[in-house]
Amino acid sequence: MFSDDDAAALYDVLNPWDPAVWPGDGFYEQAVMASDSVLDVGCGTGAMLHRARERGHLGRLAGLDPDLVTIAVRR
Repeated sequence: MFSDDDAAALYDVLNPWDPAVWPGDGFYEQAVMASDSVLDVGCGTGAMLHRARERGHLGRLAGLDPDLVTIAVRR
């Protein structure tokens, strides 16, 4: 679990969300974009949800993560 802001900032560097590179990300991206609302459990910094919003998702997007610092980064 990340314990400080610097470690949380590295989260997206170490765990990039990129459907073009990672087939699993593409699978989830399609499912998210086809859904009216999404709850991402273990969302980290919320990269998937941010990308969905940037790509035009107009529904409800919510993320949960046990790490309070990554949640702060997500906000």
